[in-house]
Amino acid sequence: MHQHFGRGLFVGASMLAAAGCAHANLLVNGGFEEPTFPDNGVHYVHLTGTELTGWTSFSTYFGTVLFNTSYDPVTEGQQAVQIEAPGDSISQSFATVIGTHYTLSFDMTAFSGYGGPGLGHASCPCTSILDVSVGPASATVNSSSLGYVTQTLDFTADASTTTLTLMNPSFPPGIGNYPEVDNVSVAAVPEPETYALMLAGLGALGFVARRRRAA
Repeated sequence: MHQHFGRGLFVGASMLAAAGCAHANLLVNGGFEEPTFPDNGVHYVHLTGTELTGWTSFSTYFGTVLFNTSYDPVTEGQQAVQIEAPGDSISQSFATVIGTHYTLSFDMTAFSGYGGPGLGHASCPCTSILDVSVGPASATVNSSSLGYVTQTLDFTADASTTTLTLMNPSFPPGIGNYPEVDNVSVAAVPEPETYALMLAGLGALGFVARRRRAA
């Protein structure tokens, strides 16, 4: 009886582990918590290469802005990024399985401190635009300085390595577009048969547990 219970426990645990792996974030440092930087009174730093752990920053200006909660709100941890100038981007490559479905998710807002007639722009709330590409999928998404909005993009991997790029678009021109991003993740979408196997495993656990109590 104990042997059967152990087998049922193994099946159930295996199915739960498979479901958990399907939802694991494939990205490194999706919350932009590394590196941490001392609060120097400015509350942000510019990054121009690979200083942002897991990511590559490309910039035609001063660089990607890594900021903390003293500078502007974030949605995860203590830091987030602002892709400051048109044409600037951050990117990261990660392992994927060809033919597998994935979901990209990230939180996006606009810099709350930008705007005003003296700068030649309308007062905030300000809007932000971001070009997103991941594998074969791409989209242009919008948000505003009223608060973070969760954006999602589904894609099917067509290569064993997939690259995610978040870019401040070159159009419309001008530095008035300040998208801020936090809490970026990519996770595999479980296929229906995975859910069926998980339910079967849980059912086996329940059945064996009932028999064990009956005994």
